[in-house]
Amino acid sequence: MAWLAHLDMLKYVVSSAFETALIVEDDTDWDARIKHEMRLISDNVRKYTNAAEADETPYGTEHWDVLWLGHCGSSVDDGMPEPLSYQDDSRCETELYSGWSKSYLRSSIKEGQRLVQTSGQMTVCTFAYGVTKNSAQKILELVGDGKGEAFDVSLAARCSEGKLTCLVINPQVFNHYEPPADEGYQSLVYVGNQFGEGRDEQRFEHKKGTTGNIMRSARCSALFHETCMRPPSEI
Repeated sequence: MAWLAHLDMLKYVVSSAFETALIVEDDTDWDARIKHEMRLISDNVRKYTNAAEADETPYGTEHWDVLWLGHCGSSVDDGMPEPLSYQDDSRCETELYSGWSKSYLRSSIKEGQRLVQTSGQMTVCTFAYGVTKNSAQKILELVGDGKGEAFDVSLAARCSEGKLTCLVINPQVFNHYEPPADEGYQSLVYVGNQFGEGRDEQRFEHKKGTTGNIMRSARCSALFHETCMRPPSEI
């Protein structure tokens, strides 16, 4: 169902009057300072792609097919084009980060900075990603048949193969909000992979969960008037 939902959203973009669109999964969270973060992303993506001054869209519409803003982590690999670093004080410290790519942050990204980069190995999880009207059609043609893969895995493969030009903001500015596990919450991904049984999500609505790598969670600020960053980890 999630795979079909992504395809439906891409079809909607193709049939719309939008030049660009941001597709956000429904369990995604972001920092309360997201407008500030997106302004920085806009400036630096345009700089990285040499967007034409005549192109008045916030991120340009050329030289990228996917702008990956929310993901599970990304690497900085040898042979990749030189990334562009920029200052963002809303970024969490590396040692507070939770995720498999923490080692890449330590080795490749200075504290207080993010990168605009091409997609590295294992850039998966489609928490939030930008597309253009043209690239939405291209993505549909490339991943529309599924071939037994999850949508994010298929999208990542097309990026790695060079069939899609994919830019990544690293570390991410959108991430997955998780209700508390001690209340019986199980990710739908885990349930789908038969690692556990799901629960009625209404039972979690009054319980504060966590969001990895987001310093000032918009969800927890609105619902609980608190922060709720997931404890740091290497995975």
